[in-house]
Amino acid sequence: MNIIPKGTQFIHHSKDGGENYYKQENGALMHWSNEVWKISCIPELKVMQENGFKLTYIN
Repeated sequence: MNIIPKGTQFIHHSKDGGENYYKQENGALMHWSNEVWKISCIPELKVMQENGFKLTYIN
């Protein structure tokens, strides 16, 4: 089991079995990378949903 970074709002389950962590902050989609939150190359959650990304939402 992976440790989920604090602030994570949803997890993308990639085809290779990995997990990518995301959150929205101040209108920007942020991606957890190398132990820090960085602005994602994907502009918004809606784009991920429209393209069929497998997501798990965190409450």
